Amino acid sequence: MRILVIFTGGTIGSEASGEYISIDGTKPYKLLQMYTETYPDEASDIKFDTKSPYTVLSENADGDTFKKLFDAVSQGVDAGYDGIVVTHGSDTLQYGAAVAAYAAGYDSIPVIMVASNYVLEDERANGLVNFRLAVLFIKEGYGTGVYAAYANRGDRCRIHCALELMPHRMFDDSLYSVNDEYYGEFDGCRFIRSNHECAKYDRIEGTPETPGGCTGIMCISIHPGMVCPEINDGVKAVILESYHSGTVCTDYHPFREMLDKAAARSIPVYLTGACEGQDYESCAEYEELGIRVLYKIPPAAAYIGVWLDAI
Repeated sequence: MRILVIFTGGTIGSEASGEYISIDGTKPYKLLQMYTETYPDEASDIKFDTKSPYTVLSENADGDTFKKLFDAVSQGVDAGYDGIVVTHGSDTLQYGAAVAAYAAGYDSIPVIMVASNYVLEDERANGLVNFRLAVLFIKEGYGTGVYAAYANRGDRCRIHCALELMPHRMFDDSLYSVNDEYYGEFDGCRFIRSNHECAKYDRIEGTPETPGGCTGIMCISIHPGMVCPEINDGVKAVILESYHSGTVCTDYHPFREMLDKAAARSIPVYLTGACEGQDYESCAEYEELGIRVLYKIPPAAAYIGVWLDAI
């Protein structure tokens, strides 16, 4: 069996030095060494190839790094591997998973994103567990397409659908999906499939023709009485993050004024955070205001989908 491991940095490829966590170029290969030494029987029939298109702490990821990730995953899918594991920082794991999803497609070989909540030497770290079970998922052929393998503290390792990852809760390194639904979980080495099906998504062929660095997407989290940002010609799309019930401040004059300016420039406005079903009265104005609702699509998946013109 041949598995490609794509290293991109993050805590799983870092070391704790003094007061700070920093990238260590040897750490990615430390993960493979730890796996093969800890689980020699499981590793005996696997040939690991490695690739490192870039190495950053994931909070520093941008359009350029995600283009490189897209290409690395796309090329790996076409190279005859049985599966791919992508090591990634947890801060922007949701974004990297969405990039990988559109690079691979829902019916590709399994591509599993893994991260670590602490550096690998820390006894609290889940990086090795996540990597081991990602490899086992590939070996046993439990699914196709792109997922994230992650064990929250004190919990089993869950396999999440790549385009359903929610933002991390503040002050918490746990990973959750929309409505806490996930593809399956491991009880030890036994995989338990849930009843949840991942949404289908098409593969984007070729390198995305998108600007590097700045994507031109304005993201706005709604707050009462907030200062609304200025819409200018550098903005190509706006993504609104709603309150928990899928509502935004439709009666707030500065907000409506901002949407009018977007409409005048033919800039699309998307809303995340809404589910299909009964809506509040304020939602009735969405169409009139030019708001396109992305049902059950979390912010990071919406951001990457709009950036790649996949939505």
